[in-house]
Amino acid sequence: MIVVLELNQTGKSHVPVNSAFLKVIEGFPGNKLCFFSEREHSRSVRQFPGNDVNVEYHPFTQIKDFRLFPVREIISFLKLIQVLFFVRMKGVKLLFITSISPPSHFVLKLLFPLFKCRAVVTLHGELEFLRENKKGFWKCWGKILKASLCFGNSGDLKYLVLGEIIRNNLLQTVKLNPDSVLSIDHPFIYSDIKNKTLDERHLRLGSVGVASLHKKSYRIFQLAEDFKEEIAGGRIRFEIVGRVLPNMHSHVNEYVDYSSENDLIDRDSFEDRAANLDYLLFFYDNDFYRLCSSGAFFDAVNFEKPVLAIKNDFFCYYFNRLGNIGYLFDSETELSLKVKELLNDFPVEEYNRQAGNLKKAKEILSLSSISVSLYNQLNS
Repeated sequence: MIVVLELNQTGKSHVPVNSAFLKVIEGFPGNKLCFFSEREHSRSVRQFPGNDVNVEYHPFTQIKDFRLFPVREIISFLKLIQVLFFVRMKGVKLLFITSISPPSHFVLKLLFPLFKCRAVVTLHGELEFLRENKKGFWKCWGKILKASLCFGNSGDLKYLVLGEIIRNNLLQTVKLNPDSVLSIDHPFIYSDIKNKTLDERHLRLGSVGVASLHKKSYRIFQLAEDFKEEIAGGRIRFEIVGRVLPNMHSHVNEYVDYSSENDLIDRDSFEDRAANLDYLLFFYDNDFYRLCSSGAFFDAVNFEKPVLAIKNDFFCYYFNRLGNIGYLFDSETELSLKVKELLNDFPVEEYNRQAGNLKKAKEILSLSSISVSLYNQLNS
């Protein structure tokens, strides 16, 4: 039996990656799967398109409001202890924790020697709190995380990060045994996408996923303002496919289409709108995404949309690995000049090559490939 525990995410947050992760684990030979998660999250994972995994679901109640995090953490502590006892009583071979808060992580490290099993803890965006550019609450969060990572390590507990470049950067940031840190590509359930017919006379550029300050999402509004005449003339359109967080409201303008509702959009609407874009825009740099994988990048792979992105470690790694899948820039000025170039002389042949490379990337980054890689790392 393999147990998968989602201790930190609630509702629809991380549903795509957890659904894909269950399919990765399903590829391991001859094991029953049990999935523990918050009630709505459990239901959303079960219903996620493409998730046909045979899983025994164990939903539980958790508080969603992060402002009540002390109560959330108490519930997480209790659930963690309950699952650890379940693991011991059932003789579970392997425990996967798909995400965990730093305080619960520390509790896990304290209790883990009492429970004889192998465990893998997946690390996500919380790794960015390890960096020195964080302040206040998040700096404290990072200190707890660092203490958790460095405390009482044993060979039976491994860490999993989503990308080899992130593993390399993590090992440069925290003194960990390299053998204790595994890496896989970000799991994603790819689908057959019916994209619109390209019309180079009317370009559509956009970002996908949550728009927020730390992603530098405000830059799409600045970029769009450079093209207000072309927007008025119908030659180009800018769009955010996803919710815009309240901390972005002082940056919005009339030149970008977006939803004013601070809610996750449904999957069908998301796919329809993303499929109608020609390029996906990414503005985040190494200020945040040095230790964090970009789920939105894998949307670009899924929809076979070439990328216009500011350079960071993550994008440089995947551009080198996957080939010509778009354009990388040192600055927003360079990106804006490229958009003008695309408007004046659209490179149809190169665009088709880029889209073709993204189609091939679905095979390179397939769940079956990820499953084999993770299984081999765990058993090497």
